[in-house]
Amino acid sequence: MTPTFSVIVPAYNAERTVGDAIRSALAQGVDDLEVVVVDDGSTDGTSAVLERFAAADPRVRHLRQANAGVAAARNHALEEARGRYASFLDSDDVLLPRYLETMGETLQRDPETGFADCDFWILDDETGEVSTWPLGGLELPADPSELMRVVLRRNVLHYGATVRMGVLREVGPFRPDLPAAEDLELFLRILAYGYRAVRAPGRLSVWRSRGGSLSSQTLELKRSLAEVYRLVAEEYDVPEDVRELARACRRAELRRVAALSGERRLAAVLLGLRPWAGRARRALRRRSGRREWPPEVAAALTSTAGAGRSAEPVGRPRPPRAP
Repeated sequence: MTPTFSVIVPAYNAERTVGDAIRSALAQGVDDLEVVVVDDGSTDGTSAVLERFAAADPRVRHLRQANAGVAAARNHALEEARGRYASFLDSDDVLLPRYLETMGETLQRDPETGFADCDFWILDDETGEVSTWPLGGLELPADPSELMRVVLRRNVLHYGATVRMGVLREVGPFRPDLPAAEDLELFLRILAYGYRAVRAPGRLSVWRSRGGSLSSQTLELKRSLAEVYRLVAEEYDVPEDVRELARACRRAELRRVAALSGERRLAAVLLGLRPWAGRARRALRRRSGRREWPPEVAAALTSTAGAGRSAEPVGRPRPPRAP
């Protein structure tokens, strides 16, 4: 049978968190789904966790590949997926129970929409504090070119989106040559094809923030962003002002790459201070005590899939107590 939703989960050394991601997918208010998880060459116990879930619930499909990166892992899952919609979920994030139902309703209301994203909660992995996305209340422009202009100035799209599988077959999958920002590139490409994007109502997922990135990871991201902007400027069929905006974004990212790689020492020092500032803010929050999680977040992070379907919980986080 063909399910309505294929939840796509790439997993690399995610033994501690992938169980929560899968459980949150299985706990959706719709049963017409499959969870396609790709173990991207993990060296920890990720594969064993996935095997337990696949054995306990036929909706979970466990695939394996040699380590090739998140884009290649998602593409592997998409090749095997059978749903009409592809919902992207990272192995350390979780979906709230109405995510799939709301995404389906949102996309059905507008058949010309290529994908839907959503607002989300942010879980600080170090402090246990839950906050909101500062751009979550922003309405997405209906015109695809205008949304591209908005996203190029500041990305307002959440990677945990749901995309029509037919649109992915038309525009192509993720670019495996991008080690980062592969989701941004795909969404911009869908917009360049003339498809609209829409924001589903409500906060529908929890994104786990792991704090400041290592400089090597930041450099990788900046290089990937520069390549994304080059693709928009040189290869996409977009208005000329969008090309010019993409060229300006690329120049800015290349300056950041030069700073991070040591070619501009003062800028490199300033960029290097950002992770330290973030860690200092989190340390202050830890000292001031933790606040209670919103009920829907606590329920999503502590519930099981029910009816004996889920495998044993692995590394399930617990909500912090009020000081």
